Amino acid sequence: MLKNIAATIAGILSAIAVVALVQMAGHTIYPQPPGIDKTNPETIANFVDTLPLGALLFVVAGWVLSPFLGAITATVLSGKHSIIPGLAVGLAILLATVANLYAIPHPLWMSVTGIIAPLPAAWLGAKLLQT
Repeated sequence: MLKNIAATIAGILSAIAVVALVQMAGHTIYPQPPGIDKTNPETIANFVDTLPLGALLFVVAGWVLSPFLGAITATVLSGKHSIIPGLAVGLAILLATVANLYAIPHPLWMSVTGIIAPLPAAWLGAKLLQT
């Protein structure tokens, strides 16, 4: 049981790292304009409305890759006997994504993808390695 909890925590941490790396790559290719007020929700909403499709796809890629790779991490560390740690990673990323969608308005297609994708991605990552 403790092994599964530790594996889940490690999976969540690795998923967070994946999101951060994907976001950093996206911000490198599509930098934010200087002087944007990140504390003003209206400014952020207006900024998101102006983003090109490629920038939005980086966000979605993070929402899909992070639960997939985090679930792989959790499954390997748990001993590959259960998909539960991997699914827990997917649930954590789903909850974080919903919080992000609540805080920052996104296009509808992104919201739908962000809600639908994390759990299947985590399931796939966990099932690939389960013994």
